[in-house]
Amino acid sequence: MKVCGTWEHIPRVYKAALLSGGLRAVLTTESFPDGQLEGTIHVNELDSQEIFSAVLHSDISKLDEETASGGITMISLEKNGDIEHAIFLVKLHNVFEKYQKQLDTIPVTITVSRTGGRQQRINIINMQIIPQQATIRFRWEAMTNQELRWLARQQLSLSVNVQGALAETFNGIIKIKQTCTAFRAALSGGDALISSSTGAGGTADFSIGDNGALLYRIHIMGMSSPVTAITIEGETIKQGQIRIVSNFVRSYSDGWAEGAFHKQNTKEVEALLSNKLFINVATERFSDGEIRGQVVGEMFQEDRSEFPFLLTGSEMEPVVRTPIAGQAWISINKLCQIHYEIILHGITGNRGNEFVAVIYADTTEQHKRNLITFNRNRAEGTAIGISKYLFQAMNNEYVILQINSKGYPAGEIRGKVTVINNCQDTYELLMQSDETNNELDEVNFSCVYERKEYEDGASWTSAFDSCVMCSCQRSMVVCDRMLCPTVTCENTVQLEGECCPSCGVVSTGEIALSLPDLAQEEVASGCFFEADQKWHAYATSWHPYIPPFGFSSCALCSCVPGKNEVSCTRSTCLTLTCSEDEQWRANPTDCCLQCRAKSTESPTISSTMTEMRGLQPADGVDTSKKQEGGCYFKKEFFSNGDDWHPKVAPFGSLNCITCRCKDGRSKCGRKKCLRPACPRRARVQEPGECCLKCVDGASLRKSSTKRLRRKKASKSAKSV
Repeated sequence: MKVCGTWEHIPRVYKAALLSGGLRAVLTTESFPDGQLEGTIHVNELDSQEIFSAVLHSDISKLDEETASGGITMISLEKNGDIEHAIFLVKLHNVFEKYQKQLDTIPVTITVSRTGGRQQRINIINMQIIPQQATIRFRWEAMTNQELRWLARQQLSLSVNVQGALAETFNGIIKIKQTCTAFRAALSGGDALISSSTGAGGTADFSIGDNGALLYRIHIMGMSSPVTAITIEGETIKQGQIRIVSNFVRSYSDGWAEGAFHKQNTKEVEALLSNKLFINVATERFSDGEIRGQVVGEMFQEDRSEFPFLLTGSEMEPVVRTPIAGQAWISINKLCQIHYEIILHGITGNRGNEFVAVIYADTTEQHKRNLITFNRNRAEGTAIGISKYLFQAMNNEYVILQINSKGYPAGEIRGKVTVINNCQDTYELLMQSDETNNELDEVNFSCVYERKEYEDGASWTSAFDSCVMCSCQRSMVVCDRMLCPTVTCENTVQLEGECCPSCGVVSTGEIALSLPDLAQEEVASGCFFEADQKWHAYATSWHPYIPPFGFSSCALCSCVPGKNEVSCTRSTCLTLTCSEDEQWRANPTDCCLQCRAKSTESPTISSTMTEMRGLQPADGVDTSKKQEGGCYFKKEFFSNGDDWHPKVAPFGSLNCITCRCKDGRSKCGRKKCLRPACPRRARVQEPGECCLKCVDGASLRKSSTKRLRRKKASKSAKSV
């Protein structure tokens, strides 16, 4: 059994305890709620060099007593010329501590045996261990090729016999390193040994079976000619020669190759764990390989546990001969929000790297929806407000996920996506959900960013740039680059970990110190700012991050030297002589109000609104007749104080939403609805109505009845 997870935002005190061995892990079960297994968390001394491991359990284990014992073994390989040695590190819990006051040394016998059929002892090592020794370390010198094969195929076991008063023995099967890593490869023409542009692509998944076999699943599309070989390849033997581990072409049929590879050696296992294996697909036209990809290990993620959808140029109509291929993971949550992750491979040369991901129902591009524009090889996000028809097509047949580029604006690669969902049945109800609507307390407006879920209103530092802050705003991820304050000193420095420059010298009250020296001297100090969840060095200044508005230039925060405190001050504004009705902000980001001009035209408002909304005045509109404080909405002009229902294609006029123009800004809101005092199953929405209501004769909900009773009781108590 493996338990995988991520511990995020670890406090400093726990980080220090983790590195010093001061934290313990406890596994609880229903039978042992206080813990059935536990042990100290140690830093892996072998780290990435670990290739094999064994969990050791006692043959006289008493899990409900304090004397229960167990251990773990980590194994790495060391090569000296053509000879390989194995390095063993054995850690036992609650074993040697029992003998600290009894024995100076403890006899230990370690036996390596072959499992399966008749047990065969391969290697026996006798050692003397002092009770204070935390780790048993030994070498298996000059392993034979046969022994290395047994090791790689999980056919060896380890036994540790402690010859003390209790005479305990610990046993375990030596297996390939136990990890939550998933091994995947993306195949493209751009990554082939000789780059090809045929529109072909592929994807592959690998895992390690319980018996040590390498399980593989490979999917390829759009090959230019019949497939002749699907090889898994290792390191380069000589110049121009690559070691072929195995050919999976016999298991290939109709675009798929699936099976298990049982003949691995330690070379293949080591190459797999260190990302040194490749998949190469050769065809009659491309004998050296038409598409190729590297097998890369990545931590297991729940939202990427399924096989990815494949995006290729061969799926375009007509076929696009491109070296690029892509992988996509698509999921739909209970709120009918689509989470997508797209990774592109085979991008070659100096071509422009701006891409647009779009999704539509079929080849006629009905109900087309742009998902995201991105300029790297990957994109991730959440889409809301998807057409009901798209959900229905995704459930019954498929939708098209397409990647457009500068070179191919009509589409470079695409693929078919099918995700089972019931959103076509719940679409109407979910479209009504708003902060004033009936179902608000049951709607989750969380965001997914870099495979992590954040609650609505949460903020965090971007995974790609520590100087960018992001926030979740009703299922939409909004990111802003840090706004740096103006530095007036002559000598500025850029401290490591800081996004903005600071003055080079700071006074601490007694002497002047160089800021880099001060920050290094007080490395454990500084100030922690809750808003951006960051530590800031002494005497540094920054504009605070205030979601959903972003970085505020109207406030300045500083880390006060010697106090470990953050001090924030607002900008000082001039006193205005005009009335409150004449005060306004020319730009929403302005810190201070100003008096409104007396003219009948307001080009500042017009330019500001045009910049904010990205809209231009509609053709035929005479802007000279524009009244002060008017608004442009969807290229239509409204006077100050006007109300209207917005028109949104393809739904037409949204009569349940009302927009209003006030002082040059348009604001839209949904009609406020009271929550019906009946169970959800008894609620209906009449045609043309905006709010749900209870069907005739529906009984009150229990929660509503209780609230009414509490209100009556409260009134009675007050009257008394």
